[in-house]
Amino acid sequence: MCVTAFYINSNPDNHGYRFVIIFNRDEYLDRPTKAAHFWTDHPDVVGGALVSDFLTGKQTTDEYLKTISEDGEEYNGFNLFTMDISNGDAAYYSNKSSKPPEKLQPGIYGVSNSTLDKPWPKANHLKMNLEEIIGSCNSMSSDDLLDKLHGLLDRPLLLNGEKFVHKPGMTLEEMRAVLPQMIHVRSPVYGTRSSTVITVDATGEVVYSEKSLEEPIDSSNLKWITTQHRFHLTCDL
Repeated sequence: MCVTAFYINSNPDNHGYRFVIIFNRDEYLDRPTKAAHFWTDHPDVVGGALVSDFLTGKQTTDEYLKTISEDGEEYNGFNLFTMDISNGDAAYYSNKSSKPPEKLQPGIYGVSNSTLDKPWPKANHLKMNLEEIIGSCNSMSSDDLLDKLHGLLDRPLLLNGEKFVHKPGMTLEEMRAVLPQMIHVRSPVYGTRSSTVITVDATGEVVYSEKSLEEPIDSSNLKWITTQHRFHLTCDL
């Protein structure tokens, strides 16, 4: 099950970061997918439907989530975060909760297959580890920061440090019992398909770094490819 942790800072110093997000996408290994890429019809967008609709529209963070929440039950379960990087205005909505969209204050957050106010153990663990790195990121190079953040996502162990062993014939339901304790999932049929790190520094420099399984996937010999995009935001900061 996917896991995300992110950092919001609306007023960074000259060497700080406005936004940092790290996440693992867990999925069946035989499901077709693509690596992160810029869209042909919207060449300045990297993302999926609920996200890209916000990016290609003109609504504020609050307005967009209010619109989505009005027919949220028509979607499968989701957690959605929106942010205006120019002023740090951020908001959150989940159709798994009866709560309306809410504003997010600067800080560090974590979420998995639950809502933001009820994070799974692995979401709390990732959040705490991200907090440690953010505390010293101003003294790191961009590449060093990326390495450390990807290192948080590449942890194929249970949170107690034990190695997870997939037993022959193990069902997904049996795996669900341990998934809240695994940041990086590895099994012959289901697991982490991609690990993504996005950073936006004080000047608006963006790094989008994704490690994903090379297809066709051989579960006995997993091969990873890295896709990276670097660009500068054109909005006023």
